[in-house]
Amino acid sequence: FVWDHGRRAQRQACVALGVIRDPRALPALLAALKRRPRWSLVRTKDPQIRAAAAMALTNFPDDVAVRHLERAVSDREPMVRSAARTALARLQGTVRASEDEESALGPAAQEELERVFGSAVPGTMV
Repeated sequence: FVWDHGRRAQRQACVALGVIRDPRALPALLAALKRRPRWSLVRTKDPQIRAAAAMALTNFPDDVAVRHLERAVSDREPMVRSAARTALARLQGTVRASEDEESALGPAAQEELERVFGSAVPGTMV
């Protein structure tokens, strides 16, 4: 239970950092996107946290963010891949944030993101 609460807080922190758009948040979001945390006993990070970080990076049009998102497109977790593709598309201007989320995300990924975040899916905060 405590672990789940911590994961929820981490997901919400990623969303908040994306909303705030402070450049000082970029290193934290990039670290959250990584699959395997450095110096951790946890084998891999929760894909929901990593997907939230990817979506939050939509608000950081930075070359470093783009490179990390490009790597995340080939992630083993479908939710992370989908979020990274959507974030890259938005950063490159090929998908507007106001467009229907389902057209950018697969239906299963969209459903899971809505389950995790409610109606405020990360990445719609422009």
